[in-house]
Amino acid sequence: MKPADEIRQLFKNAELGIDPDADERVFDDVLGAHKETTENTPAMPEIWRIIMKSRKAQFTAAAVVVLATYLCLQIPKGLVAPTYALDDTIEAYNAIRYLHAKAFRSVGDQKWNSESWIECDEYGKPTRFRHQADRLSTGGEIGPLTLVNDGDGVDAWLPTFSLCFRRSGESVGGISLLQWEISDVDPKLVCEKLRERARDGEIILDVNAPDQKSEPIVLVVTYPAESRSANWKKVLYIDQATRLVKKEEKFEMRDGQYQHEQTTEFLDYNQEIDPNMFSLKEELPETVIWIDQSDKEVGLAQGDMTDEEIAKEVTLQVLQASIANDFDKVGQLYLGVPGFLIERLSGGGNEFKIISIGPVNADPDPDSNVMTCSCKTLGKSGGQYYESDMKIHVMPVSGQPDRWMICGTTSHVKPASGETCQLEYEPTTEERARGFAAVQGSGPEPHPRLKRLEVDLGRHESDLMPIKLVGLSELDAVSVSVSGPGAAICTSWIEKDYQLHVGAHTPLDMNNPTRLWLEVDSGKYNPGEYELAVSLSSGQGSELRIPGTVTIHNVALPQERAMRMKPFSWMISLSGVDIHKPETRKRLEVFLDDLAALRIKVCDWVYTYNPSNVLPHVKIAGTDQTLHAAGQAGSIDSNNLPDLDFSFFDPWIAGSVEHGMTDLEINVRLYITERERAFVKGVLGSDIVCTDEMTWKMLMWLCSQFRDYAISRGMTETWARIDESPTAETIPDYVQTAGRYQKIGYRTYVDNVDRFARDATYLNQLNAQSNAWYMSYFNVQDFVSLTHKASRVTVQLDEGDQIWYAGSGNYSRPYEEGRASAWRARAIGAHGYSWWSYKWQFENSKDQIVWYDQEAKRIIHSPVWHGLRDGNEDAAYHHMLRQRLQAKGDEAGLARLAALTGANEDAPLRMVETQYVFPCDDFVRTIGYRQFNQAKREILRMLSEDQ
Repeated sequence: MKPADEIRQLFKNAELGIDPDADERVFDDVLGAHKETTENTPAMPEIWRIIMKSRKAQFTAAAVVVLATYLCLQIPKGLVAPTYALDDTIEAYNAIRYLHAKAFRSVGDQKWNSESWIECDEYGKPTRFRHQADRLSTGGEIGPLTLVNDGDGVDAWLPTFSLCFRRSGESVGGISLLQWEISDVDPKLVCEKLRERARDGEIILDVNAPDQKSEPIVLVVTYPAESRSANWKKVLYIDQATRLVKKEEKFEMRDGQYQHEQTTEFLDYNQEIDPNMFSLKEELPETVIWIDQSDKEVGLAQGDMTDEEIAKEVTLQVLQASIANDFDKVGQLYLGVPGFLIERLSGGGNEFKIISIGPVNADPDPDSNVMTCSCKTLGKSGGQYYESDMKIHVMPVSGQPDRWMICGTTSHVKPASGETCQLEYEPTTEERARGFAAVQGSGPEPHPRLKRLEVDLGRHESDLMPIKLVGLSELDAVSVSVSGPGAAICTSWIEKDYQLHVGAHTPLDMNNPTRLWLEVDSGKYNPGEYELAVSLSSGQGSELRIPGTVTIHNVALPQERAMRMKPFSWMISLSGVDIHKPETRKRLEVFLDDLAALRIKVCDWVYTYNPSNVLPHVKIAGTDQTLHAAGQAGSIDSNNLPDLDFSFFDPWIAGSVEHGMTDLEINVRLYITERERAFVKGVLGSDIVCTDEMTWKMLMWLCSQFRDYAISRGMTETWARIDESPTAETIPDYVQTAGRYQKIGYRTYVDNVDRFARDATYLNQLNAQSNAWYMSYFNVQDFVSLTHKASRVTVQLDEGDQIWYAGSGNYSRPYEEGRASAWRARAIGAHGYSWWSYKWQFENSKDQIVWYDQEAKRIIHSPVWHGLRDGNEDAAYHHMLRQRLQAKGDEAGLARLAALTGANEDAPLRMVETQYVFPCDDFVRTIGYRQFNQAKREILRMLSEDQ
């Protein structure tokens, strides 16, 4: 249709009682004056404000005014759409079946990229989509995200967590989980929104239509001064020929200038998209964990509440649920995310208190329907109290506008004021005078006051007992002293930057709680009860005296290291290879003593992970020639391989055995790599052809010789840990590689079996070549059911097979978490656990729980080290008692023992079902030193009764 015909049609469609002759005269006059301009610039029947680049447009401005005035007089106001080209653009999208778009957001000085593919039906309505974002943050960093709607539902893939969430029947318009609206990238929906808002007078449209057909029409969208979005601007670039949007930009006014917020470019219109793009099933790894969220209710019903009221109510409920560690409720209100993921993102829960909620304001972003609720909380991190000024962003659930949920948070944190802390603890007059309160160190804030200390020990062991102090004023120091018969058993420790040092004085900042620690060592003392009193003084007010009792039971700590703990210590890395130097030998001895104190049985040996490491140190047996020298000389015959001398490694191997670490574990690869071939070339010469067959032969020679040496030096078990987790396709490769190591005497296991922990078919394929099973904690109980419980056994493990769970944490983890590790293993039937990491090989690494004091030639411990030690000692008593009860067939005693970690309210270490990736039993979060000691006391009493 020509421009003149468009305008005529406008008159005809108006259906008004107008004078046709007058219409034609006015129309001809205007058309004649405006003809030259309109030949170069398409006329639009819907005019709001027009900015023409053409100079000739200036000379016809009067005609345009006449025409516009005439139209406004003749057509009812409701029929005039205040937009320019939007209807043409919207209509053009009806012919679009496929759309590809790329976008980036400015977040500080970073760009966050995303890409989208949309498939539409014959009416231009989206039917399937795919959206990929390289990172996502909703208050906590989530990482990359892929959303796919396959027409039947929406999948949300989070590779960082190896999780994929499914919502069947979800509208293509969006997804509740990790809220993303397709309208954010569908230009047709964008234009429809603009048209609607223009008609309602909510936006101002400026249209720049250049003469050059190659240049795009530019639509500038701004907002009235009284609007919440007055500081925002949107710019659309429309292709003149196709009327399709090429690009959209969004800006916000900050510091007097428009700052870039987001750019979206629309590419590849009607380029057919591979159908596989709308399905994730073929591209996800087999390790992915699928979670169906279809039946999960998201958000909170609005009912009769206003938008402001529902935003405030959602904020209140999510904060209350967070305080209660009700992660499932938090997840329901927060994007519909599963509770275990909320727990993981939040670091397992935080203690805080609500100070205020409100006011609520609408988000100024013009494309947002978010309400932002301000609130203040008092929380604790790293032992210090903080006030947090938070912004909780609340919005309607996609496709369910009557339900509202949280879609993100921002916060500004600052140290708490003294008044806030006093409000939290409601101190007594005496506490105010002395400037501090002593409290128990576990459970929700505020912790109850510490009224009495109780410690139970066997013979020849020690425990670390915390005393938590909350500062009510700025104090230079709080001093601690111990009196009474039990004083000689106790040593006071001061914690600074997670390091424990002997001392009796600690500074205490207002609202920065600290812990004093008493190490109680039964050592040379006889069984019995030892009364004591701990005195705490700030030099102000009255001294605080806390009575206590140390009970030494007539039970010796077992020598057997029943709890297997793998610390990722990597023996040689702890000292370095310069073993001929006295300082290196001393450092190694210090670390060996420390690992023995942790009751470690596993000797980590990753040195042969790069087998070339041994070339300068291993000798041909009976000679002084190293493998490296022999290789240089070409004196080794692959068909007549010599015996090897590994005596260089005596300090580590024999030293480990002397300290009770008699399970040698080597780390090996699933496949031959250049590192293994480099070893072969080092032994046989650089010109050797390193086929896989030759490389395996040489590698088995080295590892077999090393095992023989380790056994000769006292190792009782030798293990090969194959470091690459197999997929269903590579299980045969694992079986073959593990078989090679089993043939030369090693017991074998794979890095982890998480992907197969519930699949009997694959577990049975792995079984013969797996002497241990290593997996995430949340998989152990289901795995035990498959392999041990009579009603479900479908995988028959070999006698002696071990089950381990993966644990981790550095020096910042609390004492209680370390102590719980061994108790968890005992409760769920695991033989051991790993802890990443005892000490990573690089200095200044955070992956450690100890430090080496070079001057004092000693280890500095963190509280979590003591927690791990105390837990491993508890596990030794637990193991000894269960063995005795089983030997006697004492079912009542076994039930009494199991009740210590049962689900009853009175269980000291109560375990309840917890939703991680999968549901499993775990300890409730109020467990502290008192509860651990209570459980240990019961075991020691039962052992004493048995004697």
